[in-house]
Amino acid sequence: VCEAVHHAHQRGIIHRDLKPGNILVTPAGQPKILDFGVARAANADALLTTMRTNIGQLIGTLAYMSPEQVIGNPAEIDVRSDVYSLGVILYELLTGRLPHDVSGRSVAEAARIIREDLPGKLGHLSRDFRGEVNTIVHKAMEKEPSRRYQSALDFAEDIRRHLAGKPIHARQDSALYVLRKQIRRYRWAVVGASVFVFGLIAFSIHANVTARNERHLAAEATAARTDAIAERDHARATSTKLAEGLRLRLATPPWPKTCFGVRTLRMLAGPRRVGPCGNFTMSLPPGGLCKDCKGLLRPVSRLTAPAQR
Repeated sequence: VCEAVHHAHQRGIIHRDLKPGNILVTPAGQPKILDFGVARAANADALLTTMRTNIGQLIGTLAYMSPEQVIGNPAEIDVRSDVYSLGVILYELLTGRLPHDVSGRSVAEAARIIREDLPGKLGHLSRDFRGEVNTIVHKAMEKEPSRRYQSALDFAEDIRRHLAGKPIHARQDSALYVLRKQIRRYRWAVVGASVFVFGLIAFSIHANVTARNERHLAAEATAARTDAIAERDHARATSTKLAEGLRLRLATPPWPKTCFGVRTLRMLAGPRRVGPCGNFTMSLPPGGLCKDCKGLLRPVSRLTAPAQR
């Protein structure tokens, strides 16, 4: 079948409606291509072709159309569109189903599926189709014409090489290419996920910086509180030490007679008694007499200046 289609391509004819119903196999096993009613010349003038089949008018059977064919622009259709249809036929021949189920769907929805959705891999349907068979069929049905077999003869050659056990020319898509295709297909979901991830990263950085600043401020507050407590304890200890020293000085005799300030402190530290000479004493000597003037001591209720001699 590929050789028959390639024979038509060599004569400048693109079929544009390849499907099982348009392929006849003789009793001798010779395939024949039928129904060239929608075919056009490969080198036909695009303007003349557009005049006969307006842009937007679909020519062919929808389930077997290539992605560029469902757009309805004849200028984008070439021999690789027939290669895509041959790939769909081989996919259906091996699995008993079409790569895209467009039955019951609107033309616009079916066209979107053919242009955007990837067909199910043959290896997922049967273990027998894993490896080279899957690679050959999916290369013929690539969405981009530049990634397909460039002629029906190249398609047939890879099939023969596989049947003969020889290495095929087609190669599986790289992981990077598949990833790029998936990103392009789900670009809005990828954009949303990227915004969410970057937002989450920014929030994490902000939360980390804020937590670090709060820990620093808390450490400074703890250090300031510790210093304040240490200063308070030091002040208390100093005050207690000074008070104890003062108390010891006031409680230790003899007291100077001529220092009114010391006598005043002495009076404040104990019982207040004063003799006729004006000297203060804290204790009551034997007989209640002043040791200086031998006069009778009398108690006082408040601080008074010593009598002037």
